[in-house]
Amino acid sequence: MAVAAVVALAALAARIRLRASFSARFGRGVLRRGVRLSRQRGAERGTNAFGLAFPVWQHAARDGSADRRYRGNSLLWGRCVLLVDGFAVSCRNPLVMIDMVSDLRARGVDVGLCDIELARYRELVDGAARAARLTSVAEIYRQFVSDPARFERFVARVWEGLGYETSVTPATNDGGYDVVARAAGRMQIVECKCFEPSRSVGRPLIQKLVGANEVVGADEMAFVTTAGFSRAALSYARESGVTCVDGTRLLELWGRVRGGAPADARSQPVDVSRAWLTREDALAYFPPDVR
Repeated sequence: MAVAAVVALAALAARIRLRASFSARFGRGVLRRGVRLSRQRGAERGTNAFGLAFPVWQHAARDGSADRRYRGNSLLWGRCVLLVDGFAVSCRNPLVMIDMVSDLRARGVDVGLCDIELARYRELVDGAARAARLTSVAEIYRQFVSDPARFERFVARVWEGLGYETSVTPATNDGGYDVVARAAGRMQIVECKCFEPSRSVGRPLIQKLVGANEVVGADEMAFVTTAGFSRAALSYARESGVTCVDGTRLLELWGRVRGGAPADARSQPVDVSRAWLTREDALAYFPPDVR
């Protein structure tokens, strides 16, 4: 047998043994097809963490989609890496990586937070302290008026407390709504506006949400604001099936969700699993024409 063939067979046998070792350690079904598996080396040893790389178009439009002015425009994929208990796993599709990490965490394996999750966790910790001070509509407005994205995440948190699974749309391409909420097999899209409490949301903004839903096809729609609503807006919302949540109602919902939380929220540990990424979260980082 040629030397090259012997070397190839030996390499194949080594890969088979390595995959068998991984499966013996973490259970069958964690490794996906097409991933590369090796041993951790050097500074990697003893590290339990993962990193994600999301695809981008070689020539992208402003919203991240393919710029159609360029022929032969191609999607560029990076490499996602997982380091866990002496093993190194890599792949190009971040959804595949998230599936593996989710499986490992479900089996009790401690996988450190990726950069996106770490930022989410830090925000949750800071948000817990800020949330303890949200005792009036005016305070909600003051805390979020300069950062609409934080207000959207606050609304998502309230909805989670009401029993929904939520995801926040990307700020650069939200499609006319800010939060997607799901419960009991139904989907709701939520538009969030942190307006001065003395203002009123007019009919045109409600119409914009209804127009967005003509594309999305959600079962329910909600418009949440720290302000109020004009009569025309409320009338159109009733006709169109939009739930209107003004500042007073939002504060009531937040009080229900928060319950008897202590004033010093910073002393309460934040569940790290709330920062974990799901496939739906990850899709928000894909170009809009690839999701």
